Amino acid sequence: MVVFVGAGAGDPGLITVKGKEYLEKADCIIYAGSLVNPELLNYAREDADIYDSAQMTLEEVIDVMERYKDGLVVRLHTGDPSLYGAIREQMEKLDILGVEHRSVPGVSSFLAAAASLDAEYTLPEVSQSLIITRAEGRTPVPEGQQLHILAATGASMAIFLSASLTEKVKTELIDGGLAPDTPVAIVYKASWPDEKIIKCTINTLPDAAASEGIEKTALILVGDFLKGVGERSKLYHPDFTTMYRSGNKKRKVSIAAFTDKGYELGKNIAEALRNNIPGRAMDGCSIKDRTDGREGDEQDIFCDRIERGGLSRWVQSVFYESESLVFIGAAGIAVRAISAFPRSKTSDPAVVVVDEDGKFAIPILSEEYGGANRLVRKISEMTGAQAVITSRQGKKAEKRYVTIGIGCRRGTLCADIEKAYEEFIWDNDIREDEVSAFASIDLKKDEEGLIEFIGKKGLPIAFYSAAELMEVRGEFEPSDFVLKITGCDNVCERAAVKLAGEGVSVHKTAFDGVTLAAVYGVIEPVKAEN
Repeated sequence: MVVFVGAGAGDPGLITVKGKEYLEKADCIIYAGSLVNPELLNYAREDADIYDSAQMTLEEVIDVMERYKDGLVVRLHTGDPSLYGAIREQMEKLDILGVEHRSVPGVSSFLAAAASLDAEYTLPEVSQSLIITRAEGRTPVPEGQQLHILAATGASMAIFLSASLTEKVKTELIDGGLAPDTPVAIVYKASWPDEKIIKCTINTLPDAAASEGIEKTALILVGDFLKGVGERSKLYHPDFTTMYRSGNKKRKVSIAAFTDKGYELGKNIAEALRNNIPGRAMDGCSIKDRTDGREGDEQDIFCDRIERGGLSRWVQSVFYESESLVFIGAAGIAVRAISAFPRSKTSDPAVVVVDEDGKFAIPILSEEYGGANRLVRKISEMTGAQAVITSRQGKKAEKRYVTIGIGCRRGTLCADIEKAYEEFIWDNDIREDEVSAFASIDLKKDEEGLIEFIGKKGLPIAFYSAAELMEVRGEFEPSDFVLKITGCDNVCERAAVKLAGEGVSVHKTAFDGVTLAAVYGVIEPVKAEN
């Protein structure tokens, strides 16, 4: 087997653990002698054969690999093999010969250079993209990938293999629209002991490189990210919501209107909502019309007139900062605008659409748990719009009774059971007031955590023997382990069906030490014990 290993940028400590392990096992090592730090060869076995590829052709390299096809060959490339490593042509030859190969990534010099500079390529509001490229010299670049075209994006740039082409780089970057005083860093031999960093601008790039005698083994980094000044990251901002953390929402309701007529309606809705926000929002917030420049509270209602082309940026700025969003206009526009943002019903805002004539109000996201249905009803009361509610909560149906089957590992704490239960009902659109009873196996009658949990819920629970549960007919997900421990192949599903008298609605869901299942019915179970 041949393993292409990234040696890292130069510092021998930047090779990965996996790469080092392959070096230690290799029967043969072929390394890029002109670029790879020879200290890495200290990891090789004493009897390993070592070849320097600096003086070898592709064919000679492949000949060596083929000779060791019954052993382990490490092809040691500088940085990461996937960048300017010419590995694909080697792999194609190996495929023809039937020689197995794989790759181990390494720390590229553009990463080592950023570390040396204490730089971040993707600063908020400065650049969110990094272009890795090279100038066109003796080796051409594909049409459309010339430096002046890439420079026009304004993205951060890491320019490889171009230290001898600094005049060309300067001309193309300026032709691409970058200002002559845009900051540049030349990083010579990133992470090596003789690393050198020269800071300059696009305009002074050629002179700076010439004054230090740099013509090879250097990266040219370009962009305003080198100033090290950007907006604060959203990720760790206390007001930003993620899947792991709820932010401090600044807005109660954000209203977007696309026309003057819709804007007038939006302002009227904002005024009417002043002290009467339903759902998760609190009462007593003030009004702020952002377009008139007046200051408002941190907890506010915002009504914005969205100009053409500005909707995407508006949604991006308010979606996770708002408890509710109201779009005055077409539902299709709203659906497309928010499509990339929903994450979880526990954190997504309520989203409502009202047509600009004020005839209909429709919830389109977080209808029940987020309060969109309640907000629609409130808007309907205040404006006379027809509330159009399509979720189960909006229908006049018989009350749904939900029986929860539950199993747990011996010694599971009440808090862990409660956490699993809450996640289970959230994930399956089960309201707390719909849960009518629990069911389990009689082995759990003395399970302290379970009994404490049931007591907190104040609902009855039925316990059944393993024999009773195994007699229950239906389609269940069996477990040999559970059968061995309890004498029943599926506790939660069989117990729920036994009590409810109907088939499984939500099959077994496993959490950490807890399994849950649900059966929906229209008749309340009466056989459970208190």
